[in-house]
Amino acid sequence: MIQKQLIDSTGSTQLYSVFDLTSRKNAREALITIEVEVSGEKLKMEVDTGANFSVISGVAFKRLCEKGTRLLKPSKLQLRTPLKTRGEAMAVVRHYGQEKKLPLLVVPGDGASLLGRYWMRKH
Repeated sequence: MIQKQLIDSTGSTQLYSVFDLTSRKNAREALITIEVEVSGEKLKMEVDTGANFSVISGVAFKRLCEKGTRLLKPSKLQLRTPLKTRGEAMAVVRHYGQEKKLPLLVVPGDGASLLGRYWMRKH
């Protein structure tokens, strides 16, 4: 929590306490992560209920390629973010004894892996 001085409608200066939603500490505390097995590789993913599809970085995808997820094809999906996709792949996903073949979007770089709503609905 941070404190800000603001001028109210009467022209008086007031001190308000507000939550700083952009701080790194608060952002880390707010993350919900789960571990799933993707192509035999344990992968920690952030649960992202705002994302339609699950996303991994190119670096994470390279690790999965060594475990059997090899075919990266152009994606017809359009993200509503400035992120560009490298493509999509179908991956064998295991979680709590269930196994499904699910789509995985691959983006450049080495960012967080996100578990989107499509995977949650298919679980």
